[in-house]
Amino acid sequence: LAGVGSGTKISHVEVAYSIDDGIEIFGGTVDLSYCSSFYNQDDQIDLEAGYRGRLSYIFVMSGNGHRGIEVDSTRGDPDVVSPRTRVEIAHATIIGNPLSTFPAIEFRGGASGAIVASVLSHAGSTAVKITTCSLSQSNTTTNQLPSVSTFKPNAIYLDPFMIISDTGTQVSQDSSCGTNTISTNKTLSLRLLPTIPTEGILMVDPRPKHDTEGPWRRDKDVWSIAAYAGRAPFSDQGFQ
Repeated sequence: LAGVGSGTKISHVEVAYSIDDGIEIFGGTVDLSYCSSFYNQDDQIDLEAGYRGRLSYIFVMSGNGHRGIEVDSTRGDPDVVSPRTRVEIAHATIIGNPLSTFPAIEFRGGASGAIVASVLSHAGSTAVKITTCSLSQSNTTTNQLPSVSTFKPNAIYLDPFMIISDTGTQVSQDSSCGTNTISTNKTLSLRLLPTIPTEGILMVDPRPKHDTEGPWRRDKDVWSIAAYAGRAPFSDQGFQ
């Protein structure tokens, strides 16, 4: 997709076994929902060139491919070149390959956004990797839900109640992104998933197991409500 606007709605799409990216979006503001992308040889979903939109209810399996989702911004200094890529990812299940060095999700080149109410599992090195930040992004990655007055459109917001399971590192940032510490507090297992979930598996059940307190997101949906439902501060700052 290239330059597709928000008047277009894309849902219930599946892409598999491509020799390149599965779903690739250059710019535009189109939203995707109920889409799956798996076993493609490059990234399963690639967002770049100033794309600004929302992905919801997404299922991704990398297999022997690269990243689950790559979020890249414009070429050159992202504090000067616009528009810069910003995406909101909600209710996603992203399953990587523990034998791979690629992360489940990578933000780079000044890209920003939010990940809420999602499951990231089996990434070989890192679940969320953030690299080549712009100057305005330094030390802005956070798992604190912002208010309208504290919202920073160039920051990366990570829901602290999402599941990050069976990965080497939960969140990693290079030196350009600052030194702030980010973590999530859920490391639950999925119901039925092989140790190495590649193309040869016959069945998966990627639903998370429940913890001793019951459902894994009980009373934790403030992020999902604020971001996915389009409430402030996200909707007021251009996430739609």
